[in-house]
Amino acid sequence: MPRYILIGLVLIIIVFGVVLFFRRGTGQIQTPPEITQPGEVNITSTIPSDNQQQVGIFSDISVSFSTPLNQRDQGFVKLSSNPEFSGVSRWSNDGRIFTLTPSFPLKANQKYQISISHLGKTHEFSFSTSSQQIISTEDQIKEQAAADRNYAEGIKEIDATYPWLNKLPIQATNYFVSFDTNTKKFTAKLYPQTNSSTSIEAQNEQFKKEVLDKLGALEIPYTQYTIDYISTPE
Repeated sequence: MPRYILIGLVLIIIVFGVVLFFRRGTGQIQTPPEITQPGEVNITSTIPSDNQQQVGIFSDISVSFSTPLNQRDQGFVKLSSNPEFSGVSRWSNDGRIFTLTPSFPLKANQKYQISISHLGKTHEFSFSTSSQQIISTEDQIKEQAAADRNYAEGIKEIDATYPWLNKLPIQATNYFVSFDTNTKKFTAKLYPQTNSSTSIEAQNEQFKKEVLDKLGALEIPYTQYTIDYISTPE
């Protein structure tokens, strides 16, 4: 091997050894500090903020992220609470803000512990709602609006389930028929006459037949339900 090549190799080895010597700290080669990778997602803020007090019972829960999340990553974001409550979630157009709107008012004077899991990380915060006595006028208006909405939805569901309900009650001389959507039963009150020459039992049987004939004539599916007969002699 030519002499100049040998000298070059020796110089390279010496330089490499010097570099290693100066990079050693406590006997180990030092590594550069961890660098935050582009696109790393962190939670920057929450509404309500951590330990916030007197939060309205109709408040939304919002979480802001440092980086926009695409639809795939949004699917990994999960919110849980203690005590639990249900709600409807949505994302801002830029994919940075996750918002959960409770389906029903939060409990008054209650501490909620919220946990957000996202892409292998967990963020926790808590807040306390206002007491019933100091609920704001705005929240009272929202509460009434929610009650009205729930009532309207309940009526809509009843109308869809019992489209014949508007044909009731049936008022006649000898009977009165109504339907209870809670128990899903008909109640037929019979009014036999004590001064009639026909026995009470016979009158009741006749009135029961009249009730069934009337329900059938109105195309009310009474055979699908129970009918409770109550005899009240007059």
